Amino acid sequence: MKIETPTQYRKRLQSLFYSSDLLPIDPPEEKERISAALKCNIPHIDLFQYRSCTKYSVYNFWKNQQVLVNPAKFNDPFDSFPACDNKRIENSFSSLTATRFRELIDIARMRPFDAEEIKELGGMQNISILQKISEVPQEELEKSFYPNFEKIKQNGLNQTIDFVNALVKMLQQTIRIACFSEVYNSPIMWGHYADSGKGFCIKYSIKPFYHLLFCKGKKVFTDSSCTNQGWLSILPVIYQNERYNCTRIIEEQQKYFVADTLKLELDLSYFDFLRGFKISCFKSIDWKYEKEWRLILDRATGLPDYYVASIFNAEALYLGPQIALDDEIMLLNYASTMKKADGKPLPVYKMVVDWSQRKFQLKAVPYRQEKSKY
Repeated sequence: MKIETPTQYRKRLQSLFYSSDLLPIDPPEEKERISAALKCNIPHIDLFQYRSCTKYSVYNFWKNQQVLVNPAKFNDPFDSFPACDNKRIENSFSSLTATRFRELIDIARMRPFDAEEIKELGGMQNISILQKISEVPQEELEKSFYPNFEKIKQNGLNQTIDFVNALVKMLQQTIRIACFSEVYNSPIMWGHYADSGKGFCIKYSIKPFYHLLFCKGKKVFTDSSCTNQGWLSILPVIYQNERYNCTRIIEEQQKYFVADTLKLELDLSYFDFLRGFKISCFKSIDWKYEKEWRLILDRATGLPDYYVASIFNAEALYLGPQIALDDEIMLLNYASTMKKADGKPLPVYKMVVDWSQRKFQLKAVPYRQEKSKY
């Protein structure tokens, strides 16, 4: 099987995310297809994380810990904040007339909905809601519901728009992210994320994974017996000109909210289990230079904004070109006690300006050679 490059995998992921809405008409095996598609042909990849020399960053480096952050705290105001097509929601309300609603209630009372009707109405959650309403006595509907149908519909639309806006923000709050890059020698990355070159960078050797359960209480990988679990994955960021459209996700969430309010049994086979990853993986093309990958923890409700977990083992340390001497000595002392995953000593490099090259790239020099060469 041919191994994909990060660029190829990023393109396939983009196509998959836009084709996997998990509509109610999809067969149950769709989840297995998507899971397999996310995992196949994935290469091992070296990723790098830039850090400043705060005591917490240095301590977390020493302990091989990563910090997964609430994306609302990031420097991009659009981070993990997708767009929703309110016009589509408005149209779905305006197309529903009192006459059509009567017809649907009559069908719900007389017979099961057929496959085409289920598809037209958006799945079994909507059917269950109609069936619940059909249990209301006809005289009550005639007296208070149908005469006020347009007003009720407008109120429903207003509440839905408010719900949508709140839900988009809520979805953002359920995610925690740690950010990595494919590059370690970019001056702009050192400038933005490593305190203007006064910080450091850590190398991790990673095989991307998908849908691993993560026990939030123990902060370790675990099996399905864990009751306090999230979904963890590391995936590349997809850069594009427009925000990710999460209208389909919002519509499904709205159904769950209504079904829960009406005390209906929730059918989780229609749940878009990629929603957290979709929301987190799309950024403006303006950020493309970062070549970012993200460690994403979905279902992070209740976790602090800055959540520390031990996921990856450091494979190398890079000291910034402008690092202070005290910070350099401190990091060297910590690094001397650390091992790579294979048990070998952790290598240390110093980032320097190579005056002989014309590219705007820093050069990593093994630490013991750096003093003598530059």
